[in-house]
Amino acid sequence: TPTAGLCATTATLTITVNPNTIPTFAAVPAICAGASLSALPTTSSNGVTGTWAPALNNAATTLYTFTPTAGLCATTATLTISVTPNTIPTFAAVPAICAGASLSALPTTSTNGVTGTWAPALNNAATTLYTFTPTAGLCATTATLTITVNPNTIPTFAAVAPVCAGTTLSALPTTSTNGVTGTWAPALNNAATTLYTFTPTAGLCATTATLTISVNPAAIGGAVNGGTTICKGSSSDILTLTGYTGNIIRWESAVSPFTIWTTITNLSNTYTSGILNETTQFRAVVQSGSCNIVNSTPTIVTIGNTTWNGTSWSNGIPTSATTAIISGNYNATSNLSACSLTVNNNAVVIVKSGYNFNIYGDVTVNSGSSLTFENNTNLIQSKNTNGNSGDIIIRRQSSPLMRQDYIMWSAPVALQQLQSFSPATLSNRFYTYDPLTDLYVNVTNPATTNFALGTGYLIRVPNNHPTTPTIWEGQFKGVPNNGNYNLTVNANKYNAIGNPYPSTVDADAFIIANGITEALYFWRKTNNTNSTSYATYTLAGGTANTGGGSTTVPNGKIQVGQGFLVKATSNTILLNNAMRIINNDNQFFKSNQLEKNRIWLNLSTGTTAINQMMIAYMKDATTGIDIAIDGKYINDNQTALTSNINEEEYVIQGRSLPFEDTDVVPLNFKTNIGGSFTIDIDHVDGLFSNKQKIFLKDNLTGIEHDIKTSAYTFDSAIGTFNNRFQIVYKNSATLEVKNPVFDENSIILFKQNEILNINTNRTIMKTVRVFDIRGRLILEQENVNATTIALKNFIPEQQALLIQITSDENKVVIKKTIY
Repeated sequence: TPTAGLCATTATLTITVNPNTIPTFAAVPAICAGASLSALPTTSSNGVTGTWAPALNNAATTLYTFTPTAGLCATTATLTISVTPNTIPTFAAVPAICAGASLSALPTTSTNGVTGTWAPALNNAATTLYTFTPTAGLCATTATLTITVNPNTIPTFAAVAPVCAGTTLSALPTTSTNGVTGTWAPALNNAATTLYTFTPTAGLCATTATLTISVNPAAIGGAVNGGTTICKGSSSDILTLTGYTGNIIRWESAVSPFTIWTTITNLSNTYTSGILNETTQFRAVVQSGSCNIVNSTPTIVTIGNTTWNGTSWSNGIPTSATTAIISGNYNATSNLSACSLTVNNNAVVIVKSGYNFNIYGDVTVNSGSSLTFENNTNLIQSKNTNGNSGDIIIRRQSSPLMRQDYIMWSAPVALQQLQSFSPATLSNRFYTYDPLTDLYVNVTNPATTNFALGTGYLIRVPNNHPTTPTIWEGQFKGVPNNGNYNLTVNANKYNAIGNPYPSTVDADAFIIANGITEALYFWRKTNNTNSTSYATYTLAGGTANTGGGSTTVPNGKIQVGQGFLVKATSNTILLNNAMRIINNDNQFFKSNQLEKNRIWLNLSTGTTAINQMMIAYMKDATTGIDIAIDGKYINDNQTALTSNINEEEYVIQGRSLPFEDTDVVPLNFKTNIGGSFTIDIDHVDGLFSNKQKIFLKDNLTGIEHDIKTSAYTFDSAIGTFNNRFQIVYKNSATLEVKNPVFDENSIILFKQNEILNINTNRTIMKTVRVFDIRGRLILEQENVNATTIALKNFIPEQQALLIQITSDENKVVIKKTIY
């Protein structure tokens, strides 16, 4: 129908109407609740296409609406899908597990019939969550299973004390200190340490544990070595434990019958006993940890002894390892050695001259018994401390002396009183030496004064001593001195020292030990104011005091009872047992270790000896001053022959090696009496014992005299003549001077016994005239025909004189003198 106002007719339209198609679908299987429906068909079974909506609503069934595609004559359709509800798997509770354990078998089917699988693995937390995934196709949800994880406990144990090797460990604790129970393995293996493993009881969350136990090796006692035979009153040698295992916990000792052992506190593997007086066994006690204590094999220290019953020794002749016991009278006619000596039972023991007792330890003389050492014997002891007891008697003989002579004595025993030593010596004739004044001073009261240790005393012979040279036998009585002594002296001064021992002392050892730089001086003389009082000794040797009437040359052995002077180099003089030697002879000093070539020269006038000097060619000597070799003249007499070193007088002079026969030794000569003197050789040794010649050269006369062939006699006036004599070893072309010098210097005038003596050496005198100072002739002697003349019966008043001498060649010399 056209719109009003339009001029149009109506018209008709025929429309074809298609009938609606109802979409049809095949049935859809049921789905699980909550599942997503991802693929419904978009074309119905009768060819209608379209789309589905809405989503699943989790109900028991779900309705889907199908809307055909636009333009299709089809109605909407619905599709109902069954929803199967999900099943929640359930499981029985799982027991707690231990940290670190593997979970090997969780159930694969839940208690409500759901099957599936589990994940993940245990994570060692305090609790662990497992997830259960149902098998595909089942309408069931995943499930979780929480399992408690118990932490592992580490078992702890108290320390177990070390065990001994070879023992069975029977009772280790089966419960730890923190409550874990379990068992141990393996058994002890005897190694130094053993490891035990602890396994906790099944079902306990605990780790295994280890327990280290120290294994002490079994103790081994070993053996003590070093036992020997020793002296009674001595200590053992070092005893040593060897071959032991473990720790030394003590030593032990036992005496016969060796059944009771006494503890010795000593943890060392060595031991030295104290003083032993009977045979003793020693052992060590050893323990390894807490194991059984074991003893070592013992050693035995034997006290050897033998007893003299007056006839024989009970256990053989004593040796240095046995104690000598003298219980009966005994005359020693041979040397005796013992480790100690006891004289008892009122026995009388006499050691004859020339024999010695060498005792290592102590000497004991019991009350009522006696032990006497005659002259020229020695009691040697080497123990450094003095344990002697009881008195001994020592008899010592001097060189021949006359009444009013002196000797310097030193006591070899303790508590020897001065006056009782020589009762017949006047009480004012005992002297000590004052180092500060270099003078001898009287002992104030010798009746109450004992010999001081190691001190020399100048004592005059008994007042009833013969006036002819006779031996004086001194007798000492007291406890014998022994050991090491340090004497206080004045440094750099002469001190009177003495041998303190009942045995000889080596002078060289004394000199060296004390650093002595000058000579030792021994008083050896028969009373004579015109001679020196001392013999002299250095490392080079000794010179006799010939002027004192003694021909004894100090031989390097300081005899028993001998005192001497020495210049100390410090405030201490050492005397010790190491210096003691056995010496029973009086041989000249010789040394096999030190080359010495020596000449001893004597000076005398008529039959009167004055002094002796010595020249020694030896190692360490020089032409200068040699410490402890050169010996100064003590200068206590104004007449002497000495050698010259740096314008000083020496009676002993060392000279260097090797010996050269071109050497020249200057001598000093001085005299306070004019007269005739003689120089001769006393003795020689070394190379001078052979063909080597020795000449005395007189520079005044020009004579070179072979003094090995004969003595040389010369005249001298009073004075000092330090350039007159020399010792030489090669003579000039002729021994005799063919044309001797004849002048004032070659003429010697001297007065002897109030007689005027004239010596012209080798010039023969024809006439001698004596004038006074005014020229008056007092005396004339013609036809002399000699080189010497004594003008007897010529005693003018003391005045100046002129001596006119005419030689056989008519040469005249005038010499002035005061008569």
